[in-house]
Amino acid sequence: VVRRSGSWSWCLVVSDSRLPTTMALTVKEAVSRALSGDVSAEDRALLWRVLLGVLKPSDEASLESALGESRRSYASLKEQELPDVATVSQSDDGDPLSQLLGGPSKKEDSWTKYYASADLRTEIRKDLDRLTVKGLPEDHFQPVVEPMLSVLAVWAGAKSPCGYRQGMHEVLASVVLALRDESSFEGDFSAGVSAPAKKVYFNEGDAFALFDAIMAGLLPLFAVEPERSSNGLRKKKNAALANKKDTPVLKLCKRAVDAVSLLDRDLAKMVAAVEPQLYGLRWTRLLFAREFERSPSEPLRLCDGLFAMVAGGQVKDLLSAVECAFIALVIANKRRLLDELNDYGDEQMAALAVLMRPQDVAAAHVLELATGPVLQVFHNRPPPTGIILADDDDAVRTTTATPHLAAASSTTPLFGAAAAVPAATTTFSSSQQTKKKRRRGHGRPARRPRP
Repeated sequence: VVRRSGSWSWCLVVSDSRLPTTMALTVKEAVSRALSGDVSAEDRALLWRVLLGVLKPSDEASLESALGESRRSYASLKEQELPDVATVSQSDDGDPLSQLLGGPSKKEDSWTKYYASADLRTEIRKDLDRLTVKGLPEDHFQPVVEPMLSVLAVWAGAKSPCGYRQGMHEVLASVVLALRDESSFEGDFSAGVSAPAKKVYFNEGDAFALFDAIMAGLLPLFAVEPERSSNGLRKKKNAALANKKDTPVLKLCKRAVDAVSLLDRDLAKMVAAVEPQLYGLRWTRLLFAREFERSPSEPLRLCDGLFAMVAGGQVKDLLSAVECAFIALVIANKRRLLDELNDYGDEQMAALAVLMRPQDVAAAHVLELATGPVLQVFHNRPPPTGIILADDDDAVRTTTATPHLAAASSTTPLFGAAAAVPAATTTFSSSQQTKKKRRRGHGRPARRPRP
């Protein structure tokens, strides 16, 4: 920890026998490296700790003590949330058969918690047994199913208000992949924590700390109930208030698709042919882990940038960064959408063919779009109700046309460094124009036939 300009900041020095020199990393440097793509597999876990705030400034902190403390904290939580039979059977708290036979027992006795944790682990194990990552062997995660199971069960019991939800295991898989190549501190496992008998694939305490930091920003996307109104007023049946009944993940998907129209109306019209939640739930909840077919490291590179956007202050939270990446990924796939449209001749089929399966797109290109033109639109776009996605002959068009993205090859960026983002303009719907004409005494205008 060093003192710079009157304030303390992290300057982590990590020694690695595989590297010729030591590496110093501050928060500002971590943001710069993540956004530029200058992140090696060995450094990624450290970079994530800094960007996600897992390592916090302290007067007398070091990497060794920070990791050791987080691991001891996890071990304590694990002992509380995952009690074993031997420990529970030695206690006089409740009857071991009371829950199985439906008999009376204390609400929070040891056996109740034991059976609840057993049911939770059974549910999580079903997902972990099916876990695969494109580009890796199907049994790649089998040696670490038990440690991953423990991390998810402890987090669901101690940290999550909604428990475990399907898809959380794939977020943890990204964390495990980031930790696998790290040569990190093995630590002092004193204070009741025993050292592992052999070197494991990753440390559970480290994985728990990173996973907890990621889910702190991502958890609203796993909500299964809509947000409740704070004033308790009855909601009217119109489009503006109906959107409040959606869950946060559905709202995010709809906002992202609406924002695409500010960059390319034709592309937005094609994408709008498919309900955004069909693919958006997978995109956002899994942090785009299944959307890149080039290599398993592509989603990790995108996560580098998403975490850096939050740490660098470009967006306020992780949900905003995910929304920018959502928009950018749609735009990055325009060339493929046009190719599929030529093959199918139907916008809905073309959109489903591209958006529902991984594509050969680079994470660096998606991040370039997300931190460039998409970020500008994200901060300055008008409300979704003012956007017209479909053609309407009765609508009054703006005088300034939205520039369309030029068709390009998969390796050619769709935006240049100096690409201009169109300013927000006002559009009027056909119903607004009709009301104006009625007030003038013209009656309802006849609708012109489509060409």
